[in-house]
Amino acid sequence: MQKWVLLIILIILAVLLVLYTSTSGASVKLKNESEYDISPGLLVLHADSFSMNHIGLVAPPEYESLAEIGDPSALKESIADREDVYRIIDVGHIKPGGEKSVGVGSIDEGMENVRLTYMAMIVQTNDGVVWLNSVPLSDVMYQGSNSGEADSINTYWTEILDIGTELNSPIGSGFPGGQFDPSRGEENVDNGVISGDVVDHHNQFYGDPTVSAYVLGFVRIDETEE
Repeated sequence: MQKWVLLIILIILAVLLVLYTSTSGASVKLKNESEYDISPGLLVLHADSFSMNHIGLVAPPEYESLAEIGDPSALKESIADREDVYRIIDVGHIKPGGEKSVGVGSIDEGMENVRLTYMAMIVQTNDGVVWLNSVPLSDVMYQGSNSGEADSINTYWTEILDIGTELNSPIGSGFPGGQFDPSRGEENVDNGVISGDVVDHHNQFYGDPTVSAYVLGFVRIDETEE
């Protein structure tokens, strides 16, 4: 039992997400405590009718560039005009041990059932992504205090997905293994062996806690004076 408790604690420490309110609205802090680079990605505020869940299906083509070369622009363009997507925030590259704080703005009138989704490539893979799946903000918000002390902490386990567009080579095998290498430019586009598999949980990560990237998160709302 103690072994499993220790294992769970080690796994939880991989990636940190902190969402809190400020005078300019909500902000999100992502901390990468894994040993892998997290590519530029997207943080999406959306209604519950929107989903980036394609597990068991062939991924839409706009996911390919994010999953294979860490470029989220095609995915962003494909969802930008949806009425159930309230806001899309670009999140930059997060190095191992690094962190990003991004403002996501306020929750405006008409933004109902707001949820938060995050997706970015794990650079040392062929087509693996880290995915925070549709966290309902109404479930994780709580009333804090002006001192900023947290009254409670909610934890979230990200899912590490294999988007299924390329065959997997050993993690970290680089350009010779069909993986993304920023120094190779456009050569990356056709690098790798096409697989055409469905989206699934990434079998190179699950079961090995030393290479898993998960999210630990909490929401803090400070009381405001009338």
